[in-house]
Amino acid sequence: MVENLVCSLGCAQALRQFGIKNPSYFFYEYYSDMAYRIGNPFDCAGEGSDSIPAYTASELMAIIPHRITLKNNEPFNSFTFRMKKSIYLPQPASMDHMADALHCMVNMREMYIVNYECDSTECDGPEAWMTRTLINNIHDENPANALAKLIVTLIQDKLFVADVNK
Repeated sequence: MVENLVCSLGCAQALRQFGIKNPSYFFYEYYSDMAYRIGNPFDCAGEGSDSIPAYTASELMAIIPHRITLKNNEPFNSFTFRMKKSIYLPQPASMDHMADALHCMVNMREMYIVNYECDSTECDGPEAWMTRTLINNIHDENPANALAKLIVTLIQDKLFVADVNK
């Protein structure tokens, strides 16, 4: 389904609000009664002025910086983009019954985790050999949503400036 390939309407609106104007193959367009639908250039309706880009994970990967270097705390100021795929097991109310364990297995979900990790580590001290992250991990079941949320967070924290010329 296309909905699983693109970021949600909420993420798409947030990206637009924060100045991301890159083109996208897919877009959300106003349909009726405050509803939006996902369209593409091959649709009869076509992309209109009310449309909002519905970015895929691949399109967002082209926007996101591969590295962020801060102005202080050298040499621990360089952070590289990392994306991990994990499994999320929702916790049942209790693990007293076999049904609860089966509930976890049936409801297992993939989770995409994005962040920036420090390129270097300390050799001594309380944080020696610990992975340092730039921000709190951002996660979502949809990789495009995780990336969109990361871009918005980076812009909000003034760690990334959107290229408004695109």
